Amino acid sequence: MLCMCTPAGQDEYFTRIGDVVAGKDAPPPRLSQDELTERRRRAGRVGVVLPQRVPVIGRPVGTWLTV
Repeated sequence: MLCMCTPAGQDEYFTRIGDVVAGKDAPPPRLSQDELTERRRRAGRVGVVLPQRVPVIGRPVGTWLTV
């Protein structure tokens, strides 16, 4: 995957909170609530705030996924 990041420092964000996966077709890892909390803490160290809820693409407007 090619990822261009602005502002500078986003590469550090991916390094700190990212998970190594088996391959490019591997499903995303399923994280426990404790693991999600830890990722939010790590993200905060580099100035990134992870949302508690995100809209679900392909669903009716107003459908949210709690993460």
